[in-house]
Amino acid sequence: MVKVAAVLFDLDGVLVDSGEAWYRVMSRGAARWGRPAITREAFLATFGQGVEADRRQFYPHQSTDEITAFYDMAFAEELGTVKRVDGAVEVLADLGGLGLLRAVVTNTPLHLARRVLAEKGLDRHLEATAAAGEAAEKPAPDLLRLAL
Repeated sequence: MVKVAAVLFDLDGVLVDSGEAWYRVMSRGAARWGRPAITREAFLATFGQGVEADRRQFYPHQSTDEITAFYDMAFAEELGTVKRVDGAVEVLADLGGLGLLRAVVTNTPLHLARRVLAEKGLDRHLEATAAAGEAAEKPAPDLLRLAL
């Protein structure tokens, strides 16, 4: 029998509802760099894919570092639209009460992920965070391995 020792969570769309904030950020990026407008359909089809994938698909003439810096600035301005998912704190607390370790694995850049987790009161219920910039983005397994 395998004993479960930890539970790993995605951030966006699982612990927080950040879709509207990210849509606004990415739309602002397209306007900033003279790219075609990003439709909601295109955004939803790619939501959560990571900065490098965003660069390839939406901003091919920008560097990953340039996009990350823009995301850091623009997302901070949209943080008020991010909402904690109902029950997220309770689930994390219950798992901790069972002695399970808890971690977030996200394609959100590390600085932003930590800020969201702190602002939404989730950070104190986690033992680890693995985020974009620390290892290859999902769907590669690197961030999952890092969290473990």
